[in-house]
Amino acid sequence: MLHSVTSKLSDGYTHEILVEVPLPDGHPKPDEWRTPPLWGVADSAPYFHDGSIGSLYDAILRHEGEALSVTKEFKNLPPVDQQAIVAFLKTLKAPPQVQKSADLLATNR
Repeated sequence: MLHSVTSKLSDGYTHEILVEVPLPDGHPKPDEWRTPPLWGVADSAPYFHDGSIGSLYDAILRHEGEALSVTKEFKNLPPVDQQAIVAFLKTLKAPPQVQKSADLLATNR
């Protein structure tokens, strides 16, 4: 899924990045980030498009835009339930063959 990384609906601030070069249909806009799948999230810190978030808990709290309603619901949960969700996310590890490929890519950089 593509998400805008410049729209902050919670504070009413929105802006658009203007592009002078035409992009093909279906190409992400300069302010869009393709969300990676959740499998492997336990091994993929730091989080966010800029790597500025170190924990899954903080990553959940930082979500805005299309995820703002989910973030608000998470904040309203009792701490024990919030901890259970983060614990579940920490079980979502990448399959071993995918991890090996990621390790090879990291080594060849």
